[in-house]
Amino acid sequence: MASQTQEDELPRLRRILRLNAVMALTGRRRTAILTDVAAGVFPAPIPLGKRSIGWLADEIARWVEQRVAKRDAERAAGISRAPPHLKPALAEARRRRRQGGAKASSRSRNTARGVRR
Repeated sequence: MASQTQEDELPRLRRILRLNAVMALTGRRRTAILTDVAAGVFPAPIPLGKRSIGWLADEIARWVEQRVAKRDAERAAGISRAPPHLKPALAEARRRRRQGGAKASSRSRNTARGVRR
């Protein structure tokens, strides 16, 4: 059995993730990942060979945790970070909640008017 000092001197093994695993962990597509790498807002890959790259798992995990922390801080500050295309739908949902009911579907409105298909 190796002594504690010998174990401390061994390099810590780090897991390397390929692009498909990074895409699965982050929910982002290849183009978005590579664009953000070029912009310096996503961890840079490491070369594995002539035509292959990978990312360190701990760097990807740290990036995900930073995103979660940023979201939580914005929620605590009352900042809405919904994507622009979702803001009208969110506003409509808030308006419906305040009014105390959901908008009736066209089918239920037509049925109430006696319109048949």
